[in-house]
Amino acid sequence: MTANNVAHLLDGLFATCFTIDANLQVSNPTSTLKSYCPGIEPGKSLLDLFEVQRPVLVHGKMILKEHLNSLFLLVAQDHSIALRGQVVQLEGDKGYRFVGAPWLAWMSEYRPQVALKINDFPIFDSQLDQRFHVATQELMVKDLQKLTGELMQARDAADDANRMQTDLFAVMSHEMRTPLHGVISALSLVGNSDNEGEREQLVDVAQKSALGLLNVINYALDYSKIEAGRMKLDSVEFGIMELTRSVADINIGKAQEKGIELIMNVSADVPRYLNGDQDKLRQMLVNLTSNALKFTDSGRVVVSVGIDEFMNLELNAGQALIRFSVSDTGCGIPDKDLQNIFEPFWSKNGAANTDVGTGLGLKISKQLGKLMNADIMVTSQLGVGSAFSFTVALEIISRPSVKTLQFDSKALPNTLSGRVMIVDDNKTNLMLTEMILKKFGLEVKAVSSGQEAIDLASSIPFELILMDITMPGMDGIEAARQINQQMLTPPIVALTAHVQPEMIDDYLANGFKGYLRKPIEQLELIRELNLWLPAGKNTKPLSIEPSKLPVINHKTLERLNVQIGEINFVRVRRLYLDETKRRLSNLLAAWVRRDHDSLALEAHTLASSVSSFGCDDLAWRMNKIDKAIRAMDMSDVISYMKDIEKHAKESLNEVEAYVFKSSAS
Repeated sequence: MTANNVAHLLDGLFATCFTIDANLQVSNPTSTLKSYCPGIEPGKSLLDLFEVQRPVLVHGKMILKEHLNSLFLLVAQDHSIALRGQVVQLEGDKGYRFVGAPWLAWMSEYRPQVALKINDFPIFDSQLDQRFHVATQELMVKDLQKLTGELMQARDAADDANRMQTDLFAVMSHEMRTPLHGVISALSLVGNSDNEGEREQLVDVAQKSALGLLNVINYALDYSKIEAGRMKLDSVEFGIMELTRSVADINIGKAQEKGIELIMNVSADVPRYLNGDQDKLRQMLVNLTSNALKFTDSGRVVVSVGIDEFMNLELNAGQALIRFSVSDTGCGIPDKDLQNIFEPFWSKNGAANTDVGTGLGLKISKQLGKLMNADIMVTSQLGVGSAFSFTVALEIISRPSVKTLQFDSKALPNTLSGRVMIVDDNKTNLMLTEMILKKFGLEVKAVSSGQEAIDLASSIPFELILMDITMPGMDGIEAARQINQQMLTPPIVALTAHVQPEMIDDYLANGFKGYLRKPIEQLELIRELNLWLPAGKNTKPLSIEPSKLPVINHKTLERLNVQIGEINFVRVRRLYLDETKRRLSNLLAAWVRRDHDSLALEAHTLASSVSSFGCDDLAWRMNKIDKAIRAMDMSDVISYMKDIEKHAKESLNEVEAYVFKSSAS
């Protein structure tokens, strides 16, 4: 076979070819190569036309015979194209033929605008660093079939998701309309009724319908959070008895209404204090208990907590496997439906009892369980009842700290005195909150914008301001900041649905003295009002034991002055004042965050430190706060926290005044 025949055969297999003689002179480029690199002309040297990246040249020279098995990477001097290939020796000592294809990786990075064609590449490229396969018609058909199948699956998944959303909106619409209709109807009848008993009954119907509506909305919000992957686990200390008691409190009304016995059973071997996500555990138990009550017409519902001795899970040191179960004597679930009960709206699609709400409760519980690595198990028998159970690994707390304090509202005054401003852009919220505050005996001024609040606060003295955070135009944070800048004295309490720890810290940093979660709970409102306002007329005020101690003990300061010297005394006094102010801020912040454990710690620490500087009255009050928290006496905590800022400032001012007088003498 002649050299020309060999070259022709190679050109048929490779698109970018040219001949090179022993002196590296280039000739006979293929038409494809000439179209990409017009600068290739016969008689030019390979080294003039290309930058040779591989093989590596020695002293700028190349002997082709030494590189017949080498991979060539060539980049045109004008950077119009880069080539990959090999050099093949032609028969009869007729020189060499470069055979290859565009260097795809280089072209994609440096010349992406060049539109390479599929025929520019060989059918099979055997270079070591990269392979390129040309798809045959058969492969292309298979690829298209595979792609079509994937697209059909994606379409079906999207259709399922759309159907799920449509079902969700349909069910939510129905579930919201039902209680909303109850609210509207009951309230319209209240206005037309002259019978006091009948009016009370209608108000009760309206309240229950409103709570039902709120429950549906909460389910929808929880479901959307879980589906979006935004539900996170929290870890807090909690008491197992308090957890089960709160589940009972939430469900006891429904149980009594249906005449069903609700039993809470906690085994003696369960640790009384644990660490885990208390809120999500409570929500799972509430959902499962509520579900059991809906399907039970007679008998009992039992919520049990015990140690799981059969679950084989790897535990960390100090953990216990706690098994929670909710059983009922209800209608039971058919075997064919057991695999579907955790799907949304299952209860609307064939359950024995159709009056069971949205059907989201079990789905949400299942998802919350997965977050805690707990799978809900179900056993059921038609006509006998059902049992739902799950097991969670929780940390055992041997020495619990007091995190929250429960209190009876009867221990606090329910009538108060003082002038309160309420700020909210929602007219309905504004009217209802105003009515509630007036029932406490308060004088109330209501405004609907931040600027109105600033103007009113500058002209009328208030004992308290309740400020909505989210308002159009000027928000509550900016309004509070401007009121505080004017050196106006009323404490400002935030009204907000956003009560994450970082948000609460932000409220404190911007001058708020507290917060109330929306919708406002009666106990929390009473707690906050009693902290800032005096009791009303003919109402027994919160009483505290008088300290009978001086604001400042001069003998303590004199003794300290003598012991360390006046110069050191002045320096230590500044450190003391700064540290006390910082700890006082921590104390108030802990109170606002409802972190009673930190509140007790700060009060205990302050009681010790302020006594060393003669602040006997303040130390006595801090000890009272510490003891009241540990005794879980909320009314005493509020009583002693009520004026703690005023007493602390008075004590610190006395310390500064004493130092000044001592220096003058």
